[in-house]
Amino acid sequence: MASKTVKLRLPDISGRSGLTLLLLAQGATSISNGSGDTLTAGSYGVFTATVTEAITGWFDVIVMDGSNTVAVGGLLYIERDVEGTYYVDDPSIVQAKTNLIGTGSATLVVPVSSQGKIAQIFRGDDYLSANGRAFQWTITEPTNFTAATATCTFGGSDGTNTWSVPGTITDQGSTWLLSFDMTKTDTDIPAGNYDWTVEVKSSTGVEHTVSFGGDTRVRKKYT
Repeated sequence: MASKTVKLRLPDISGRSGLTLLLLAQGATSISNGSGDTLTAGSYGVFTATVTEAITGWFDVIVMDGSNTVAVGGLLYIERDVEGTYYVDDPSIVQAKTNLIGTGSATLVVPVSSQGKIAQIFRGDDYLSANGRAFQWTITEPTNFTAATATCTFGGSDGTNTWSVPGTITDQGSTWLLSFDMTKTDTDIPAGNYDWTVEVKSSTGVEHTVSFGGDTRVRKKYT
């Protein structure tokens, strides 16, 4: 069981003591890191905890102050049980609960993490660039490919059910931005765990897989 350092940023409660980090494996109903781990406040709203349990995968992040929930909503990915520093992805989605009281607000989360991973997709949701919610990856320009004539595809499967959508390519110089919209029709697939790949194809038919992932959860929604 390796000691893993977990870092997250909560600028609204910078310096606060007495906080505990809870990690909830996606789809689970019990906490994965025992009774939780103590969060130590650092500079600029950064908090650190040491997790010793042999856990891997995607975890929802919950921050507690005693029996009170202080913050929720972050995602943590631990690929292997090895020592190292692991960052809660997109710290902006971890918000102090007090900031939400009385506002009726919620944070719209982009589906692809800064590590290029996808934690979850809600069945029947729209993921559209027009709403700032497209699936996007930035890649190094492939050798002997031309953005204007290349195509890209994003597909996934759980072994039985699949999705496949075309995307757009934006030439950013030495890198390309691949962007994929998925409509509610595209995401209307059975709940389950899906593997996925992102592919670019040249005008001459050369195919490159540029990103991939597994164990992405397609979740039912109740609205």
